[in-house]
Amino acid sequence: MSFEDKLLRYLKAGLQRVDYPSSSTVIERKRAVKLAADAAMALAKGRRRWSLAVIANLHKTKSSHELPQRKKITLQKRVRRTPRAAAIKLARSIVRRRTQVLKRLVPGGDSINDLTELLDEAADYVVSLRAQVDVLRRLVTSVGTRYCPDFKG
Repeated sequence: MSFEDKLLRYLKAGLQRVDYPSSSTVIERKRAVKLAADAAMALAKGRRRWSLAVIANLHKTKSSHELPQRKKITLQKRVRRTPRAAAIKLARSIVRRRTQVLKRLVPGGDSINDLTELLDEAADYVVSLRAQVDVLRRLVTSVGTRYCPDFKG
């Protein structure tokens, strides 16, 4: 069974478990669908570090619906160095900052210290996100045309 088939099966099961009270807002229903889609993606992928982190984060965020705050980045003062040393230091600094950003973007990335493993997890996570988007697009198109014949997805 392909990843997309598993994703769709888990998404269907997750959405069937969601109970929408009549007083729920669009935002609450959107969050419920997003949680179901994230859980389905993680369950369909299996035992990757990011998928386990997604499942752990879902348990933490069920009661809290706050969005994470962005951190401010401050620039340091420049110190005069030789052009080569300055270029090396700048390159290392850029790689370090981008690695930290990548660690924040990939679920479970904070616990990965090996750059190769981090890049492997990130690539796998991006592929899974792309498959999730494709499945959700097909689902919206299918549901939209069924209930609204004029729908153009």
